Amino acid sequence: MKKQKIFAIAALCAAVVLILLYFLVIEKLPASDGSETAETTQAPLEDEVINESGRTLLFPKCERENIRSVEIYNSYGKYTVYKNVEDTFVLSGFEELSIDPTVLSSVVVGAGYPLTMNRITENAEDLSEYGLDPEKNDPAWYRLTTTDDQQYKIYIGKKLVSGAGYYVCREDSTAVYVITTSLMDALLLGKENIVAKQITPPMSSNQIMNVSRFAFAKGEEPMVSVKMITEEEAGELGLDINYQLVVPKGYNLNVSTYTGALECFTTFEATEIVAVGITKAKLEKYGLADAPYTIIYELNGEEVYLTVSEKTEEGTYYVASHNNDVIGVYPADSLSFLDTDVIRWVDQSIYMVNINEIAELKIESNRVNETFTLEGEGQELVVTTSEGLKPEVKNFRQFYKTLLSTYIQGYSELSEEEIAAAQEKEPQLTFTYTTRAGKTTVYKFFNITERKSICLIDGEGGEFYYLYTHANKISSDCIKIINGEPVDSEDRN
Repeated sequence: MKKQKIFAIAALCAAVVLILLYFLVIEKLPASDGSETAETTQAPLEDEVINESGRTLLFPKCERENIRSVEIYNSYGKYTVYKNVEDTFVLSGFEELSIDPTVLSSVVVGAGYPLTMNRITENAEDLSEYGLDPEKNDPAWYRLTTTDDQQYKIYIGKKLVSGAGYYVCREDSTAVYVITTSLMDALLLGKENIVAKQITPPMSSNQIMNVSRFAFAKGEEPMVSVKMITEEEAGELGLDINYQLVVPKGYNLNVSTYTGALECFTTFEATEIVAVGITKAKLEKYGLADAPYTIIYELNGEEVYLTVSEKTEEGTYYVASHNNDVIGVYPADSLSFLDTDVIRWVDQSIYMVNINEIAELKIESNRVNETFTLEGEGQELVVTTSEGLKPEVKNFRQFYKTLLSTYIQGYSELSEEEIAAAQEKEPQLTFTYTTRAGKTTVYKFFNITERKSICLIDGEGGEFYYLYTHANKISSDCIKIINGEPVDSEDRN
């Protein structure tokens, strides 16, 4: 019996302690997750709005068309979206940037529909308990301005332990509420998240050939430069395409590589925007100070200027759009052409002039020195030698095919000094053509090994090598034309 009394007294004492704890501690804490997330109906305060479902709003719901601007401050800084004269939301200070419609919608809905889950207290003695004291907590906030000049500023405090919502209050009130995370999360993002991930002008596959200029460099060294030319200019050069390879100079453009590179910009969308507003510090942070790569192209009269970082360990690039003042993250395969060797930008055939565009063709070597004059075209083509002979045109076309099959074999791997030294020798072969538009181009071949020759086009080049035997074949086939012997462009002799 005595033991039973002891147990009863102990139980009573424990109950008293629990009751005291409840009133002294628990009652003074912000409401628990269970009560915070409950959708309760409370008697409205003077400045509250009650909707048809009996839920409390911090101010009257404001639809998108009635919002003039939303100013946002959070841990990422401060920014404002507002409607311009065209009634379109833009980012203040970066009005030319496109805005992500999904994120913008979340911002506008979250700011304009302050629907609370419940009211925690009508008059908080210490707002800092909820992370809502402007002086102690530096809380996030947003200020909504309506088209009729009404303004509402809402502070956003701590997140609930459950993660279901945030404590909030109006600027002019000590009443504390909870608003669900689905409405608040977008208001806690940085301005980088509201910017559209397409940071270059949209380009469809049909617009690729509207690119009038394209170039990229590695460091300070230009790697490739292409420009659009007129039909008249193409005719002067004897080209069948309206694009000229400027760097490397003198070669023909590999159209497949070029269009493949431009295709990258038809789906050029960042996975993430990491900076809006390019500064020296941001360029250094993302490996873009003294950028390893530079890309410039012009589409429909608008120049696009991009710099690109080295590839990261994650297999991505940081890309700065200097037109739009934005830095984004891109998968490596979105800029696959950066790893493409220069030799793949150059057509394997270095001579691709249409025979109908040729007025004069001169072949010089230690074995032959001949000039051919060409008149007419197609079936009416007439070829005349310097001695007045008229070779059989079908046979001459075989010789011309030999010229057209002058193919790059690989890199010569010579330094500039070695290329200059090679030019001091007598040329193995020189052939010169003049188009009917009056454009003259000179190809000079110099032997560098028993198997290899380099070719300089109008004094430029030397970075690639050609088969030594091919230059000899051009001389041999030229001699056959003069002698009236049959030429086979496929024959190696």
